[in-house]
Amino acid sequence: MSAVSQKGPVGIADVRSDQPGGPTDAVPRRWHISVFGGLTRTGRWSAGARHVVVTALGNVELDLSQADVEKGLAITVVAILGGAGITVPGNVSVETDGFTFLGSERIDVPEPAEVHGVLHLRTFSFLSSIRARRGTLSPRSLDADE
Repeated sequence: MSAVSQKGPVGIADVRSDQPGGPTDAVPRRWHISVFGGLTRTGRWSAGARHVVVTALGNVELDLSQADVEKGLAITVVAILGGAGITVPGNVSVETDGFTFLGSERIDVPEPAEVHGVLHLRTFSFLSSIRARRGTLSPRSLDADE
């Protein structure tokens, strides 16, 4: 039932349920959390479409150069007194936003000659270092579609 034709008050869930991106289309998030330690993900792995990276006095490294990734890949990084690194596949464009307070952010990913996908990278850091760099291999799933 459309929210427009419904009588009475309309809740947020009612409005979103029949629109793209509503609760029925929700994409699960994969969490990578490191507190007082380190976490590294490399090699061939299923990266999915949504990731949240949280590090506090720790370090997280995600290498997507050999990963099976889905279109619309989005990664949110929150770093507090720690560090995070993302290795981006060779043919994926990167869009970034976020902020850094008393830390550093280095996004070293020039636009590839041939783009086969986009990574949306949102970063938030406090006394931390976040970096993204270009890998050499391309993601498997994106190449298969093109």
